[in-house]
Amino acid sequence: GAPGPRCAQTFAVTVSPDTANGAPFLNPIAPITGVTGTPITVQLSAQDAENNAFYFDATKPSGETVNYTLSTTSTTDPSHTSGLITITPPAGFAGTFHVSMGVRGTTTTTTSDQFDLQSVLVTVAPGAPTSIDLATVSDSGSSSTDNITDATSLDFTLSGLTVGATVKLMKGNTVLAQGVANATTMTLTVANAGSALGEGASDITATQTVN
Repeated sequence: GAPGPRCAQTFAVTVSPDTANGAPFLNPIAPITGVTGTPITVQLSAQDAENNAFYFDATKPSGETVNYTLSTTSTTDPSHTSGLITITPPAGFAGTFHVSMGVRGTTTTTTSDQFDLQSVLVTVAPGAPTSIDLATVSDSGSSSTDNITDATSLDFTLSGLTVGATVKLMKGNTVLAQGVANATTMTLTVANAGSALGEGASDITATQTVN
Protein backbone atom coordinates (compact mmCIF):
# COMPACT_ATOMS: atom_id res chain seq x y z
CA GLY A 1 0.00 0.00 0.00
CA ALA A 2 0.90 3.65 -0.05
CA PRO A 3 3.40 4.84 2.65
CA GLY A 4 1.89 6.45 5.74
CA PRO A 5 2.38 10.08 6.72
CA ARG A 6 5.83 11.11 7.86
CA CYS A 7 7.07 14.09 9.89
CA ALA A 8 10.63 15.44 9.97
CA GLN A 9 12.24 18.10 12.11
CA THR A 10 15.66 19.61 11.81
CA PHE A 11 17.57 20.94 14.85
CA ALA A 12 21.12 22.07 15.58
CA VAL A 13 23.48 20.46 18.11
CA THR A 14 26.35 22.44 19.54
CA VAL A 15 29.28 20.46 20.98
CA SER A 16 31.56 22.39 23.33
CA PRO A 17 34.24 21.44 25.86
CA ASP A 18 33.15 20.61 29.43
CA THR A 19 34.54 23.49 31.48
CA ALA A 20 33.52 22.06 34.86
CA ASN A 21 36.46 21.34 37.16
CA GLY A 22 35.40 19.19 40.09
CA ALA A 23 37.28 19.14 43.38
CA PRO A 24 39.45 16.12 44.22
CA PHE A 25 38.45 13.40 46.68
CA LEU A 26 40.60 12.22 49.59
CA ASN A 27 41.09 8.47 49.60
CA PRO A 28 40.00 6.66 52.80
CA ILE A 29 42.52 6.99 55.64
CA ALA A 30 43.38 3.84 57.58
CA PRO A 31 43.30 3.93 61.40
CA ILE A 32 46.30 5.85 62.72
CA THR A 33 48.28 4.51 65.65
CA GLY A 34 51.53 5.51 67.27
CA VAL A 35 53.72 5.03 70.32
CA THR A 36 54.41 7.53 73.09
CA GLY A 37 57.44 9.71 72.36
CA THR A 38 57.54 9.01 68.62
CA PRO A 39 56.24 11.29 65.80
CA ILE A 40 53.64 9.69 63.54
CA THR A 41 53.79 10.00 59.74
CA VAL A 42 50.71 9.62 57.55
CA GLN A 43 50.73 9.40 53.76
CA LEU A 44 47.61 10.94 52.23
CA SER A 45 46.43 10.20 48.70
CA ALA A 46 43.57 11.47 46.56
CA GLN A 47 41.92 11.21 43.16
CA ASP A 48 40.74 13.83 40.71
CA ALA A 49 38.66 13.34 37.56
CA GLU A 50 40.62 15.99 35.69
CA ASN A 51 43.99 14.75 36.99
CA ASN A 52 44.82 18.15 38.44
CA ALA A 53 47.53 18.62 41.06
CA PHE A 54 46.67 18.21 44.75
CA TYR A 55 47.12 20.45 47.78
CA PHE A 56 47.06 18.44 51.03
CA ASP A 57 46.61 19.87 54.52
CA ALA A 58 45.90 18.87 58.12
CA THR A 59 44.57 20.96 61.01
CA LYS A 60 43.46 20.57 64.61
CA PRO A 61 39.63 20.45 64.81
CA SER A 62 37.79 23.03 66.84
CA GLY A 63 37.36 21.76 70.38
CA GLU A 64 40.30 19.33 70.29
CA THR A 65 42.15 19.78 73.59
CA VAL A 66 45.27 17.65 73.07
CA ASN A 67 48.22 19.91 72.31
CA TYR A 68 49.82 18.01 69.43
CA THR A 69 51.65 19.63 66.54
CA LEU A 70 51.35 19.10 62.78
CA SER A 71 53.81 19.41 59.93
CA THR A 72 52.37 19.41 56.42
CA THR A 73 55.40 20.69 54.50
CA SER A 74 59.11 20.01 54.38
CA THR A 75 62.21 21.42 52.72
CA THR A 76 61.58 19.06 49.81
CA ASP A 77 57.82 19.72 49.73
CA PRO A 78 57.14 23.38 50.56
CA SER A 79 53.87 23.42 48.60
CA HIS A 80 51.76 20.76 50.39
CA THR A 81 51.76 18.50 47.33
CA SER A 82 53.32 15.26 48.64
CA GLY A 83 50.53 14.36 51.10
CA LEU A 84 53.01 13.43 53.83
CA ILE A 85 51.74 14.57 57.25
CA THR A 86 53.78 14.40 60.48
CA ILE A 87 51.93 14.37 63.80
CA THR A 88 53.91 14.98 66.99
CA PRO A 89 51.96 14.14 70.18
CA PRO A 90 52.83 15.98 73.41
CA ALA A 91 55.74 14.59 75.42
CA GLY A 92 54.70 11.55 77.43
CA PHE A 93 51.19 11.52 75.95
CA ALA A 94 49.18 8.30 75.57
CA GLY A 95 45.54 8.30 74.51
CA THR A 96 43.49 9.51 71.55
CA PHE A 97 42.82 12.74 69.65
CA HIS A 98 41.35 13.83 66.32
CA VAL A 99 43.03 15.42 63.30
CA SER A 100 41.21 16.98 60.35
CA MET A 101 42.90 16.01 57.07
CA GLY A 102 41.93 17.17 53.62
CA VAL A 103 42.75 17.83 50.00
CA ARG A 104 41.88 20.47 47.43
CA GLY A 105 43.07 21.33 43.98
CA THR A 106 46.04 23.61 43.53
CA THR A 107 43.71 25.82 41.47
CA THR A 108 40.13 26.89 42.24
CA THR A 109 37.51 24.33 41.20
CA THR A 110 33.90 24.85 40.15
CA THR A 111 32.46 22.91 43.10
CA SER A 112 31.14 24.84 46.09
CA ASP A 113 33.28 22.94 48.63
CA GLN A 114 36.93 23.24 47.67
CA PHE A 115 38.26 20.90 50.39
CA ASP A 116 37.37 17.24 50.86
CA LEU A 117 37.90 16.60 54.58
CA GLN A 118 38.07 13.58 56.89
CA SER A 119 38.16 13.66 60.70
CA VAL A 120 40.67 11.01 61.74
CA LEU A 121 41.09 9.40 65.16
CA VAL A 122 44.71 9.01 66.24
CA THR A 123 45.57 6.51 68.98
CA VAL A 124 48.88 6.82 70.82
CA ALA A 125 49.81 3.78 72.90
CA PRO A 126 52.47 3.83 75.60
CA GLY A 127 55.70 2.06 74.79
CA ALA A 128 57.05 -0.75 76.92
CA PRO A 129 58.68 0.27 80.21
CA THR A 130 62.30 1.18 79.57
CA SER A 131 63.74 -0.89 82.43
CA ILE A 132 62.91 -3.53 85.06
CA ASP A 133 65.24 -4.25 87.96
CA LEU A 134 65.08 -6.33 91.10
CA ALA A 135 65.14 -3.83 93.95
CA THR A 136 68.21 -3.85 96.20
CA VAL A 137 66.11 -4.71 99.23
CA SER A 138 65.00 -7.94 97.50
CA ASP A 139 68.40 -8.90 96.05
CA SER A 140 69.71 -11.11 98.85
CA GLY A 141 73.06 -12.86 99.02
CA SER A 142 76.59 -11.57 98.69
CA SER A 143 75.69 -9.02 95.99
CA SER A 144 72.75 -6.64 95.93
CA THR A 145 73.01 -6.09 92.18
CA ASP A 146 73.33 -9.57 90.66
CA ASN A 147 69.56 -10.33 90.60
CA ILE A 148 70.18 -13.62 92.43
CA THR A 149 67.96 -14.01 95.46
CA ASP A 150 66.19 -16.41 97.78
CA ALA A 151 63.77 -13.83 99.16
CA THR A 152 60.16 -14.94 99.32
CA SER A 153 58.77 -11.50 98.43
CA LEU A 154 60.34 -9.59 95.55
CA ASP A 155 60.14 -5.89 94.74
CA PHE A 156 60.76 -4.87 91.14
CA THR A 157 61.48 -1.28 90.13
CA LEU A 158 60.11 -0.21 86.73
CA SER A 159 60.87 3.01 84.86
CA GLY A 160 59.87 4.70 81.62
CA LEU A 161 56.19 4.57 82.56
CA THR A 162 53.24 6.65 81.35
CA VAL A 163 51.23 8.26 84.13
CA GLY A 164 47.81 6.61 84.29
CA ALA A 165 48.92 3.44 82.51
CA THR A 166 48.12 -0.01 83.87
CA VAL A 167 51.49 -1.69 84.37
CA LYS A 168 51.79 -5.47 84.52
CA LEU A 169 54.77 -7.55 85.57
CA MET A 170 54.78 -10.77 83.58
CA LYS A 171 56.42 -14.19 83.42
CA GLY A 172 55.40 -15.47 80.01
CA ASN A 173 51.62 -15.04 79.89
CA THR A 174 51.24 -15.05 83.69
CA VAL A 175 50.62 -11.75 85.47
CA LEU A 176 52.81 -11.64 88.58
CA ALA A 177 51.75 -8.18 89.81
CA GLN A 178 50.12 -5.07 88.43
CA GLY A 179 49.28 -1.48 89.31
CA VAL A 180 48.51 1.96 87.89
CA ALA A 181 51.47 4.29 87.38
CA ASN A 182 51.19 7.69 89.07
CA ALA A 183 54.73 8.65 88.05
CA THR A 184 57.31 7.59 85.50
CA THR A 185 58.71 5.01 87.95
CA MET A 186 57.00 2.57 90.32
CA THR A 187 57.62 -0.58 92.37
CA LEU A 188 55.61 -3.77 91.98
CA THR A 189 55.79 -6.59 94.51
CA VAL A 190 55.60 -10.33 93.80
CA ALA A 191 54.52 -11.58 97.22
CA ASN A 192 54.61 -15.32 96.47
CA ALA A 193 57.90 -15.44 94.59
CA GLY A 194 58.63 -19.08 95.41
CA SER A 195 55.46 -20.45 93.83
CA ALA A 196 55.11 -17.77 91.13
CA LEU A 197 58.66 -18.05 89.81
CA GLY A 198 60.00 -21.36 91.09
CA GLU A 199 63.71 -22.17 91.29
CA GLY A 200 66.13 -21.20 88.56
CA ALA A 201 66.28 -18.26 86.18
CA SER A 202 63.07 -16.46 85.21
CA ASP A 203 62.53 -14.05 82.33
CA ILE A 204 60.48 -11.14 83.68
CA THR A 205 58.86 -8.63 81.33
CA ALA A 206 56.54 -5.66 81.79
CA THR A 207 53.77 -4.08 79.78
CA GLN A 208 51.78 -0.88 80.13
CA THR A 209 48.45 0.03 78.58
CA VAL A 210 46.17 3.05 78.71
CA ASN A 211 42.44 2.42 78.67
